[in-house]
Amino acid sequence: HHSPFAHPTMSIPGSDVDFTGFFHAAIAHLACRPDCSSLADKLMQDPAVQATWAALLLPKSRKMDDVLSARPDLFSRSVSYSGKAVMKLQALALHCLPPTPIPPPGSTPTAPLLPKAPASSWNSKGSWGAQQGGYGGGWGSSWDGPELPRQPLMGGEALQGTVLEWKGKFGWIEPLEAIDHPLATKHNARVYVHMKDLADGRQSLRAGDRVTFQAYTDNSGIGAEAVHLTEPPMTA
Repeated sequence: HHSPFAHPTMSIPGSDVDFTGFFHAAIAHLACRPDCSSLADKLMQDPAVQATWAALLLPKSRKMDDVLSARPDLFSRSVSYSGKAVMKLQALALHCLPPTPIPPPGSTPTAPLLPKAPASSWNSKGSWGAQQGGYGGGWGSSWDGPELPRQPLMGGEALQGTVLEWKGKFGWIEPLEAIDHPLATKHNARVYVHMKDLADGRQSLRAGDRVTFQAYTDNSGIGAEAVHLTEPPMTA
């Protein structure tokens, strides 16, 4: 008996390379974003995406972009307002989160991605909108901020910033250079930091402290981890 598909692992039309691992990494990267989309170059800087791509040992002429574009039933491509390529998950891809196998191309009709239910809460009445100023409730109780799945940003490079305020167990950092990401404007371009992401065993920061940090994104926006003080605190 032959399987209905000549290549059970066929991932893109006209190729017998199995791109499943690479597609899984790309899907996992996009699925963590609030609207399941990401700048194409950010997606391609994701360490897991890069590692699974490198493992395929493809000729240099093969481009990630072309492989992703070969599966419009999984990934749609558009151009952002600043002219950059944006990759967005299609509904089918959300059913292919690892370890679910990727269906061969053309085996399922394409369907537009319906917004996930929480989307409405980002707007006027959501936990953020209703609690302008009441961040503790918005981030702490309903989202449980520090426990959400994270995606490293900027390739995990160390960024610099200044602490704007500290509220007991969490605070806000103003990055020295603006972070180029769709979520960066969400909290007035501020970066959330939780006590458990402070390095060197610190329990708190103070407004005005200069820090280095690595940025990540989760459903609530952009946060900081591996936060180090860059100057020793002034001794009174």
